[in-house]
Amino acid sequence: MTEYFIREMPAGVSGKYNARGKAREDMERILVDEHILPVDIQPLEGNREHLSVGGKLRAHLELAGRWRDTLSTLQADDILFIQFPVVNHTISFGRIIADAVSRGVKIVLIIHDIDYLRYINNSSFSSSMRINREEVLALKNCSCAIVHNNSMRDTLLQHGVIQADRVIVLGLFDYLLPRAPEVFGKRGLEFPVAIAGNLTRFKAAYLYQLPDQQSFALYGAGYEGDPRPNIEYKGAFLPDEIPQDFDASFGLVWDGDSTSTCSGEFGSYLRINNPHKASLYLAIGLPVIVWQESALAPLVVDRGVGMCVSSIDSIPDRISELTASSYRSMCDNAKAIACDLRCGRFTHTALAEARNHCCSQQ
Repeated sequence: MTEYFIREMPAGVSGKYNARGKAREDMERILVDEHILPVDIQPLEGNREHLSVGGKLRAHLELAGRWRDTLSTLQADDILFIQFPVVNHTISFGRIIADAVSRGVKIVLIIHDIDYLRYINNSSFSSSMRINREEVLALKNCSCAIVHNNSMRDTLLQHGVIQADRVIVLGLFDYLLPRAPEVFGKRGLEFPVAIAGNLTRFKAAYLYQLPDQQSFALYGAGYEGDPRPNIEYKGAFLPDEIPQDFDASFGLVWDGDSTSTCSGEFGSYLRINNPHKASLYLAIGLPVIVWQESALAPLVVDRGVGMCVSSIDSIPDRISELTASSYRSMCDNAKAIACDLRCGRFTHTALAEARNHCCSQQ
């Protein structure tokens, strides 16, 4: 038995992945740290979005051939870890996974996103067909899947997409950092609430309705708002180069088009999703504020690393009600969980569980 992971290689010699982020990069680093061997998938040249229908079909078929050729080298009882959804996707992906498993290869899907659940009530016929062929079939046939949280697990079980004994819960995405201070910036209730991530109106319309009674510090690209006394735009930063002056009271995990609740396509997804920005905040010792209906809410309560709110508009009152000792406890708990996130403990634990599951199926 040999353990491998899929490394989706770039076109050319740039050394950069396409359409990948910090969560995928950290996952790959941890897989390498565990001495799991990389298996490369070379992408197609160019952007498929601009191809004709026939061109897109040929691209899918070409990538399917590359996936089959690569997986054909694996032997029975080998374990293959795949970050999912794959960057070099093909409508044949689900069938390719099924064929590999039928040969005795153990396939572990590490879930980053699931379009099947995100767009379940809002996708075109062609998108639904693609999602079913790429995602649902892969989930039904994989040896096991590492999912974000209990809510994502339960939702997949309710939809009959995967069996309960083949689901492993991650808990939180790790956030690896180079040698750095234990806490970035100052902490205190007098500091603004930080909001990091995609700041465009399309992704985060709620940002443009923030209450005047609370100060906010915004970090990220795409902010389109006008200057306001209580909002300071701090610019964007690279994921591994967090500003040393990240002064904040809390980090806000919110999405959608409203401050009154997490609504819309992006907001509703928080019911099953672990946003990576939560890991960013906690990894730098910053307590979080999350939507009370989000999948993260139970963890925030159980670990005492922040507070849950029904609306952003309620944040000023909730903060004013906190005592210095209760806030200090949140900060201490955030610093404790930061140690786990920065060394990859959540991922290492999930990989060990997946490995044990695969070995028990031999």
